[in-house]
Amino acid sequence: MAENFTNNTNTQEDLQGMQQGVQPKLKTMEEANFRELYHRFQYIECPEDMESLGESFPVMEGATGILTYCYIEEGLGLSFYILCAAKNDGNVIEAGTDVTEEMARVRYRDVWYRSFADQDSLDVDWSLFESIKGYTKEQFETKEKLRQMIYDLELIDGNRNVECPEYVSVIVQKEGLYPEYVWVKCTGFGKTEIHGELLEPPKQDGYQLKTNDKMTFQMVEAEGKIYLMWMPEAE
Repeated sequence: MAENFTNNTNTQEDLQGMQQGVQPKLKTMEEANFRELYHRFQYIECPEDMESLGESFPVMEGATGILTYCYIEEGLGLSFYILCAAKNDGNVIEAGTDVTEEMARVRYRDVWYRSFADQDSLDVDWSLFESIKGYTKEQFETKEKLRQMIYDLELIDGNRNVECPEYVSVIVQKEGLYPEYVWVKCTGFGKTEIHGELLEPPKQDGYQLKTNDKMTFQMVEAEGKIYLMWMPEAE
């Protein structure tokens, strides 16, 4: 365990109160947007994985999933720090032994198709795991202020790649060509514009854009939704 991590491991007695008397509200990860997961606690249902997870940390009998905390791990994208195993019998979420000292994590790409329940729908005392927020921030999250500001920019959430939240979907359009969506890595922003690097070029050669090109785009609201539009005149 890292030296600067305060050991706040909870006992089984502490965790026994973590139950919910109403059926948890589950939905699939791919239905959730970035903000519904980022810096929040959740229960992830993954009964098929519990046997293999049991090789890494203690898993209670009958476990159906895990309690986790979601953060962005530098270079690895959206990730989930495992707090403990849990059992969902349809009416109650029962928590297992605290395993935070094992530093076990799973990536979004491994659980995107799984069902989960958000912290607000679970009658769990999340304060028992409050120290994990500071620990993941110190050990795994970006130290770049600009990158963190990009993650905190809620207005572009509807265009984010959930696994790699600095990647956004941008519309490119040019006279004589069909509009296309492209993925762009955000690198900064100004008063009204956002800057980035093109991850993959449009299919139409007429755009004359190639991978790693610098791009400037802006937020455009239409029908109550925010879109990101390329600004070729700003290049």
